[in-house]
Amino acid sequence: MSALVTFIVPAFNAAATLGDTLTSLLEQTEHNWRAIIVDDGSTDGTGEIARRLDDPRIGVMSQENMGLSGARNAGVRHVLHHATSDLVCFLDADDRVAPGYVDRMTQAIGDADLVPGAFRMVGENMEDVGWTVTPGNHDFALDRLVHVNPVAPGAVLVRVSSMRRLGVLLRDGQLFDKTVRSVEDWDVWLRASAAGARWAPVVEEPLFDYRMRRGSMSDALRTMHDSSERVIMRCSSGQRDAALRGLRLRTLARATAACDRAFAHEQLAALLPLQHRDIGVLVGALRYAFMFAECIGPTMAAARWPSWESTIADVLADVAALPEVLERLCFDAERIPRAAGVFLEQLRPDQIPVLYGVGRNGRSFADALRCINSETRMAWVDDHEGAECARLGERLSAGELGRAHFVVVTPDEHSAILEVLSTTGARIETIGSLAQVGGAGSVGIEPNDAHADVAQGFGCAPDLILAGVAGDEHRLAGRQRVRRADLEPEPRLARQRMVDEPGDGEPQLGPVLKEPLGVTPRAEEPDRRDSIGTDFASDFAESAEAAGVDRPARRGRLS
Repeated sequence: MSALVTFIVPAFNAAATLGDTLTSLLEQTEHNWRAIIVDDGSTDGTGEIARRLDDPRIGVMSQENMGLSGARNAGVRHVLHHATSDLVCFLDADDRVAPGYVDRMTQAIGDADLVPGAFRMVGENMEDVGWTVTPGNHDFALDRLVHVNPVAPGAVLVRVSSMRRLGVLLRDGQLFDKTVRSVEDWDVWLRASAAGARWAPVVEEPLFDYRMRRGSMSDALRTMHDSSERVIMRCSSGQRDAALRGLRLRTLARATAACDRAFAHEQLAALLPLQHRDIGVLVGALRYAFMFAECIGPTMAAARWPSWESTIADVLADVAALPEVLERLCFDAERIPRAAGVFLEQLRPDQIPVLYGVGRNGRSFADALRCINSETRMAWVDDHEGAECARLGERLSAGELGRAHFVVVTPDEHSAILEVLSTTGARIETIGSLAQVGGAGSVGIEPNDAHADVAQGFGCAPDLILAGVAGDEHRLAGRQRVRRADLEPEPRLARQRMVDEPGDGEPQLGPVLKEPLGVTPRAEEPDRRDSIGTDFASDFAESAEAAGVDRPARRGRLS
């Protein structure tokens, strides 16, 4: 009888960690699985650790060192030749799976070609650091996937027969491109999606642990950037420019966290002057990069902020928008729960609660609300047609919002969203504005005529003063006047119009920036109708949202 799942475990000098990985397999509640340990030229006795277990479900293959892709491909060829199972998991030799992995993931995949799941980032000794990554279903739409890799390889179950049927397999049964180093899994996900592979809904229970290691990011920094660039360049031109710019911003963040000034300045030279929307991508990437570099989670990050702030200020000293970047970087683990509490406290019985954005921030906010009041049901809005959020209520469009709604906007880069919503008459807040109320002990207010004078000074609607777009998320109480010098305004927002994103094939709403302060508006480019077809991290959702990826998913091709 064939196994339900075959775990392909590439291992090179992994004697120190392979035992943890294999123990997690032996603890599976579903016993019908197999594992292939590919000893990739180890010199530390890695293969002997697996052989000593003397479990018929665990096989060992030994080969000369071929690298991660070569080792994984050897496992794939074995599966195809011996038909051990149709479903495979690529499990690295320093990671582990939860006891219910096989049972839960095999049920979740159904008749789809791949199923992704949530995963935990854990410390060097597999300790829990309070960091869970839960992708959204729409993060696997090709127009978002080309920007960032939202998932770790071991958190995905792959149907091998589908990869063969769709032509994703390369010559000689290879699934992974050996010329792509560091982000070879992202390359496979993109090729599969471009070929029309069907992703099952995300399994939101974290069943996979990814072990962080100090120094791993700095050691592979240039390799990761070059490989990611190569993967993006394979995509057709419709997405290439925007994806490459996002890659440079994330590389800038990683180089900053690694204190690699030379490489950081290489990225800055290609990026400056920063566009306004770049700030949201950079902020999200910096959060991830610094936590990953020190192998810690959000709850421990606040204590490290003074040191990180100093490093960022030093490496990014030439960035005119540095004050805004530092202001928006927040390592307050209680920020979202505090904002959720204020939201419920200020929600009136006659108001309809609405969540705008179901990316990482949005889902975290929804979870926090459910912890406070499990009966709370929110309507929701998301600009991406493929977005789904079963934990919430009715889906609305921005055009359906009105005075009866109380909306919390969750993406970090929210300027364009706030500008659009300012005409709806709804009460609008951001996570930041709500969290500030919780921290300062002040109270929320409805927009009124008293805000008009201040709003006029910033060239935006009164609602935006409350929501924070006009500067530093300060709030106005009653008829209190705020001097312009007390606030640090963002670029003035003019009337909304349709613009084309660089490299995007579909027009979308976006602000026109009239008076840049350290950033410049994006240059308009010709409409590009070409279809399309790195690293995984918790910044994937913020980066995709901040990059404005909100068009319907389209099947495409890789050139």
